[in-house]
This record gives sequence, C-alpha cells and structure tokens, in this order.
Amino acid sequence: MLLTKEEKIKNEKFRRDQAYSWLNYVISRITYFDFFSKDTFEMALNSKYFAQICNRTDVTSELLLLSLFETDSELTRVLRSFKISKRKVTRLVSKTNLKYEQKNNFFERYTRNFKNFFVKYEENLNKDIIFSQEVHQIFQKSSELALKRFKTPVISASILFLTILDDETLSACKILKRCLKNPSDWPVLKYQILKSIHLQESTILEEVVKNQHYFAYLLKTQLSEKQYKTLIQKDMLPAAIEYFRNILVEEILEFDKCAYFEKETAQSMALVNNRPYLTIKEKNL
Repeated sequence: MLLTKEEKIKNEKFRRDQAYSWLNYVISRITYFDFFSKDTFEMALNSKYFAQICNRTDVTSELLLLSLFETDSELTRVLRSFKISKRKVTRLVSKTNLKYEQKNNFFERYTRNFKNFFVKYEENLNKDIIFSQEVHQIFQKSSELALKRFKTPVISASILFLTILDDETLSACKILKRCLKNPSDWPVLKYQILKSIHLQESTILEEVVKNQHYFAYLLKTQLSEKQYKTLIQKDMLPAAIEYFRNILVEEILEFDKCAYFEKETAQSMALVNNRPYLTIKEKNL
C-alpha cells in the first residue's frame, strides 16, 4: 500500500517523537556532573589523581585549579597570556599546604609529567577519594551560574573557573591572585573569560535553530572548548549539530529497548528491594 505524502510526514514525525522521548529517557541528567562539559569532566577526574599523588583523601580547590592545565581547554591559552602557567600554580599549590610538600620536589616532578605517571607505575585511581565540601560548593555555584546568568545547562571549564574567580575565600582564588603581578589584570582576566562564554552561547542562540538547541548542548558535553570554538570559527557549528543529531537518532532507533529495561529493572530491584523472590523453578519444587 502506497502512502500519501501527508501520511509519510506523519509517520516520520511519530518516529522522531519516539526517538526524542527515548533519547531523553536514556540520557536523563540527574546531578551537576551530568551537565559537565568534556573539559570540566576531565578537570574533576584529574583533580582526584592529583589528590592521590599528594596522599590526600579529598580534592581541594587548589587541586581542581591545577587540573585545568591538563585539559585541552581554550582557557589555558587565556591564562598563559596573563603569565599564569602550570609551573607557577604547581609551586604555589605545593606551598599552600604542608601535606603537599614532598622531598626532592616530588609533587612538582610528578605534576610536570602527570599524564604518564599513572601509566608508568600502573596506578589505579583510588575510588575512595572524594571532593571536599568547598569543591562541591564550587560545582553547585557553577551550575547556578550557568543556568541563571548564562542560560545554559552545560557547566563549561570557563564557567567553573569564573566561579572560582568570584569567590575570594577559596584557596584557588588566592593562588590566582598571587600569580597576577598587576592587580588591575584581575577584572581584565574576568572580562576575557566572560567574552569566551558569551561567544559560545550567543552563537547557539543566533545560528542554531531552536529545536536543535538540545543537541547543541549535548554536543558541547562531548567536545572540548577548543574543538567547539573551532566549529564556531569555521562556521560549521549548525552542520556539526545536525550531523550529531542524526547519528544519535539513528542509534537510538536501533537500540535494544527491552534488554535495557530488563537490566535497569534488575538493578533497581537489587538496590531498593530486599524482598526475596522465587524463580519459576523454585516455585515448582
């Protein structure tokens, strides 16, 4: 039976709505960690490695700041223009707390070659390392700043960094101020960060059609800020978002939904239900 053009459009819209609903369910966001950009997620993860190098049980704001220099972020280029380098921050971090002091500049040596440290010594991340209360507050404030001030759900490294700059009680903020020789550079640094955030958000609002904004933000969680900025500079962002959306929809339509629900139900029962259930075989005995 041949379908009319109107029927084909109706069927296609139904498939699209199904795909969107299922996609929204599968990648539902719950905590602020789910809204981290790729750079921010790497910062959070690397900060735990730094804590492990320092024999700490928690991550402080200084270690979170230091982890920024291990990302492929546009933000590090901005910091270098203000003479804020990884080496300078590392030295200040090592002097801030006696726990960081190690013989023979241990901390400085291993942060300098951070990415190879855990591979070389086959070290695994200690899962017991937690984020300190001040770092959780940074994450919470970053989430609020992103939503209320910049109208974006994604917590980028720039927004996280701006949150640190705005709180002068943080050790990380004090270290940054010590890195800047000229106090007048402080508002200029803030302006540069604000400008980079505004560029990304204004491009989404002005160049990406409204029904693609959801996928624009999803894509932002998968790319570094440097990669995202490259798409903007080459006028490729709308095309990249459309391609990303098509790939997601295609994959979600082929997804084994029954197996997913079965696995999720079993996990939920194991976590919240202590009531014993008999199998069919056990019932027949």
